Amino acid sequence: MPQSGADGTVEEISLSTVKVRNFDNTITTIPPYTLISQSFQNWRGMQTSDGRRVRRALYLDVHSVLPCSEDCIQKLIHEGWLAEEQFETLVGEVNLILFRDAMEHYLRNCPQVNTEMKLMVRQLPYTPQGIPIEFYFFLKDKEWVTYEHNMHDILSRIISFMPDFGLCLYQSVSGIDLSNLVQQNTRV
Repeated sequence: MPQSGADGTVEEISLSTVKVRNFDNTITTIPPYTLISQSFQNWRGMQTSDGRRVRRALYLDVHSVLPCSEDCIQKLIHEGWLAEEQFETLVGEVNLILFRDAMEHYLRNCPQVNTEMKLMVRQLPYTPQGIPIEFYFFLKDKEWVTYEHNMHDILSRIISFMPDFGLCLYQSVSGIDLSNLVQQNTRV
């Protein structure tokens, strides 16, 4: 209940108070009426389920989404993303489509992922920050630290696979980018 400053585990319930031990080990006391008059998030369902959801979007630079050349397909075959017999049928296919299919295959074969639960890689509506590609899957280990580490490892690998497909993450121009550009122009 962020509106009440409560984010943790209910420790005690009485007629006049509900005591919640927050994740930072502080105690928040709220009146029971608050529990029926305001919304709250209950984590019990996640704790008793078969997995903890990951739902993250990576934003791609729209200029990197292109049809695949013969060289691109050969590179993907060499890197093990495609089979040699697929060469003829995939020349000209859009790299983002091949990436989506390869990432779903990667996730289905990742030991930390519960493949019995919903798993998909999908495109969300375009934004000024690029094309969002959402990764939606469930991790087997639900313990917070392990979950965060596993999610980080999987998403880091996915980001590292993007160049194989000729895809680039979108990144806003930063002050250092502008500084480097100015320095390059003053050297000329």
